[in-house]
Amino acid sequence: MIANFINHRRLLSRILLTLLPLCVWHSSLASEAVRTLIVPVNEAKLSSQLAARITHINVKTGSKFSKGDTLIRFDCGLHQAELNKSLAELKSAQAKLSSNKKLRSLGSGSDLDLAIALSEVNKTKAQRARARELVKHCQVLAPFNGRVHEIFVNRFESVRQGDSLIDILDDKHLRLEMFVPSSWSSWLKIGDSFDVKIGETGKHYKAKVNMIGARVDPVSQSIALYGEIDNSSQDLLAGMSGTASFSQSADQ
Repeated sequence: MIANFINHRRLLSRILLTLLPLCVWHSSLASEAVRTLIVPVNEAKLSSQLAARITHINVKTGSKFSKGDTLIRFDCGLHQAELNKSLAELKSAQAKLSSNKKLRSLGSGSDLDLAIALSEVNKTKAQRARARELVKHCQVLAPFNGRVHEIFVNRFESVRQGDSLIDILDDKHLRLEMFVPSSWSSWLKIGDSFDVKIGETGKHYKAKVNMIGARVDPVSQSIALYGEIDNSSQDLLAGMSGTASFSQSADQ
């Protein structure tokens, strides 16, 4: 779904670029503008890593959260029991290995018995590691600071491994995404400053180019451009759009 959204967003940007070419010429400077879209630097659709029943959903659509917060929790009684079992089996296997080592040092044990005991310890360690990994996934933790965009499940529902749970985004670190004429690559460079007017706020913001696409689209003769925008006022949201204005000297 995310890939389709990004492709749709890029197609929309190209359409806007074609329909809204804005050029304002001055005596010494050429100011050129294109449509731009605000997108989050970090966004993720989190999926379940195990099959289990949901016991708690600690956020709502639009909620803010911090990195490491528990967003969703599962009923993991069975997985915890498996972990406890593996811990007990490992303790028993280690005791048996210790006993075989002592017997072997006294000359009354066999190399085969010692090898089998060691293999059993390694096997139970692997079972313990697997059980711990499952228990670790009994709660979904936030990978970064941000807000909830959409929740796909409800409390008390049972989900399968791989089912989508929640869509989140970083609302503090935003960037501008646009498509500009490929001819601009002759004068536009990373680090160049430009002005952005966002339609939803009606305000102007300072931004700078931080990445230029690696390929020119052969149909529209455009290239992707990304900019870093100052969101210190915290009034910008992902999905807002506006006009990015770039200046170059007239002789270019």
